Amino acid sequence: MNKDFAVDYLASNGLDEVEPEKLEKLATGVDGHPLALKLLVELVKVFGAADVIQDLSLYRKDKEETILKARKLFDKLAGNEKELLERISIYRGHVGLEGLKEMFTEHTPKNAVKKLIDKSLLETDHNGTYWLHPLVQEFSYEDLKNKKEAHMIAVKYYLSIPLPENPTKKEDLQPSIEAHYHACEAEEYDLAAKIILHSNLHVYLDIWGDYTTLITLYRQLLPSDPLNDEFLLSKEMKSFVFGDLGLTFMQLGYVRKAIEYYEQALKISREIGDRRGEGADLGNLGLAYSDLGEPRKAIEYYEQALKISREIGDRRGEGADLGNLGSAYSHLGEPRKAIEYYEQALKISREIGDRRNEGTWLGNLGLAYSHLGEPRKAIEYYEQALKISREIGDRRNEGTWLGNLGLVYSGLGESRKAIELLKQSLSIGKEIEDPRIINFCENKLKELDEIEDSENSDYYPTSNNPPASKNLYQTIVSKLKPKK
Repeated sequence: MNKDFAVDYLASNGLDEVEPEKLEKLATGVDGHPLALKLLVELVKVFGAADVIQDLSLYRKDKEETILKARKLFDKLAGNEKELLERISIYRGHVGLEGLKEMFTEHTPKNAVKKLIDKSLLETDHNGTYWLHPLVQEFSYEDLKNKKEAHMIAVKYYLSIPLPENPTKKEDLQPSIEAHYHACEAEEYDLAAKIILHSNLHVYLDIWGDYTTLITLYRQLLPSDPLNDEFLLSKEMKSFVFGDLGLTFMQLGYVRKAIEYYEQALKISREIGDRRGEGADLGNLGLAYSDLGEPRKAIEYYEQALKISREIGDRRGEGADLGNLGSAYSHLGEPRKAIEYYEQALKISREIGDRRNEGTWLGNLGLAYSHLGEPRKAIEYYEQALKISREIGDRRNEGTWLGNLGLVYSGLGESRKAIELLKQSLSIGKEIEDPRIINFCENKLKELDEIEDSENSDYYPTSNNPPASKNLYQTIVSKLKPKK
């Protein structure tokens, strides 16, 4: 910071009666560092300019780094409130007053929060939200002795915050995300995995297409090479994490990587006798091989999964397995057989109130009827699927059904309508960073660009029964891993 500006800052923040020469020495003593100047203002008010100048002069004989000068000011200013400052330094963002109070001990002064604010060591918006300057947080955290204890208090605090009944965005789940972070920092990795599972973080983040956050959550509790390195998770939680990581890598297009995780999850599920988990892992392997264009191998896995689901009475798993079998037969060019499976899956989804998979099977019925050359019927199913996707906030499937609708309308010769729908789908694909939706929409829009001004072009069939497009991308069927 410019020396003159630094001097003006000190003078305008209560030090206007200090001699200009002393102000210049103070500003120079901390090299004009913004945080140091802020701490300096409070320190001079408490100890006087002469003492502080002397301290800085002595300090410069040994240390020249500006950050260390700021550290000296911080240590001197923190005083009796330093213990509280250290404990609240574990919070990585804004926190409410209740969060601060959780960190109080029997030694904490009653007016500690006010004193820290008065000393500019604790920031507030004066509306119940508090935070620390990054350097103050760093200094405090370095000095905190029992970090694990403080992180576990934070876990308890964040888990006490109720989540919305129907969350619609990541911010709604932030308390659980913070609890997970602190559990990892306390090296309580099983607890961190259970927080993901029981708060349905993996389900909602998948629905919203937020795979970056999901992978970040898993990376916090796993070693650098999860498939080969040892880490502290129970077998049950290890199976859950591997299975869900497989799903996440699938959605990002890393299918072979997903298979590695699924196979490890399946191995563990069988070791611990977790039949529900075993069925889910088999179904997920089926999804992976289907994505690789091996529907017959996928069918083998789906049938094994379906057998287990029926044996243990897992209706949700049974519905998913039936629907996935429908998708496999659709890939084999047998839409009539696919429809039989989709209708069975749809019936189960409605019976158990599984809205997400209800939308998936409706959309896949639309896909099957499109393959049969019945576009109007396909549109009916796609629109029902799109409605559900929007109601539950399923952004990926919303983008999928919009793209499929665009393709059907392009096949009917209604290029303007098709372009409108494809652009909506592309926008969602970019928002959630789904390469399959993006690539499909961009390619199809490029095709339609030549006839953008005419819906009557003979480039596309205009009959009521156009042939199924060879470019139709397969919908992304998500089989969520059942809770254990």
